[in-house]
Amino acid sequence: MRKVKKLRLDKENTGSWRSFSLNSEGAERMATTGTPTADRGDTAATDDPAARFQVQKHSWDGLRSIIHGSRKYSGLIVNKAPHDFQFVQKTDESGPHSHRLYYLGMPYGSRENSLLYSEIPKKVRKEALLLLSWKQMLDH
Repeated sequence: MRKVKKLRLDKENTGSWRSFSLNSEGAERMATTGTPTADRGDTAATDDPAARFQVQKHSWDGLRSIIHGSRKYSGLIVNKAPHDFQFVQKTDESGPHSHRLYYLGMPYGSRENSLLYSEIPKKVRKEALLLLSWKQMLDH
């Protein structure tokens, strides 16, 4: 954790403060000059939040619509992710699959969760990339 020292920029305007971090070189400068020097442009650019992030100003209605849109899309993304996994061991000894994985997920082109499953093979080569294909359990 870095130490942050606050310096007053204006003696007349006491409400104006600026924060910056001091390393050993900066501490020596502060001890000798009392103010940060302008020869290093990177410290001024990284300490000023307005210089680091370009923030667009919005009206209250604009902010309300941005928040509404972000909540709408985050809910959509959360519901699309597969969830509620259940592993079931298969009893068929002669088949190529050892387990079946059941889960709820949203198939492509659908807006509702469906019961999906994937077959897990008995033998997996370590050097091969294993991609499980999903199948829909119930057709509706």
